[in-house]
Amino acid sequence: MNTVTVKRLSDNGMQTLGALTFVAKNSSIFVCKTLELPWKNNTPKISCIPQGQYECKYTFSNHMNKFTYEILSVPERSGIRIHSANLYTQLLGCIALGSALKDLNLDGQQDVIHSGETILKFEEAMKHEPFILTIS
Repeated sequence: MNTVTVKRLSDNGMQTLGALTFVAKNSSIFVCKTLELPWKNNTPKISCIPQGQYECKYTFSNHMNKFTYEILSVPERSGIRIHSANLYTQLLGCIALGSALKDLNLDGQQDVIHSGETILKFEEAMKHEPFILTIS
């Protein structure tokens, strides 16, 4: 099973920024920026999830009415996904992907840009197959 890594780089109490990396079997590399909520003791809807390893599967989200990668077996949490979003205020514990950082809404916080495109490229790189997500 493929392995995807999210390295958290900063948590300012409002949001967490990081980088996602995936190296395919053919040695191609997919890298992007990540945006999450800050660490607030894994409290649902206001915290990012704990560091660790998780299995991820491409499943249908009734909430979003589309297929996305679901992060499974998160302690005391469910419905955690990797999906498109630009601002931390659009997240409830999930991980958003983007190509770069920019303060889109001029609130002083870095946001991810081109999130929809980045998600599509990530899902294509993963071929909708399950993978192991390592968050550090």
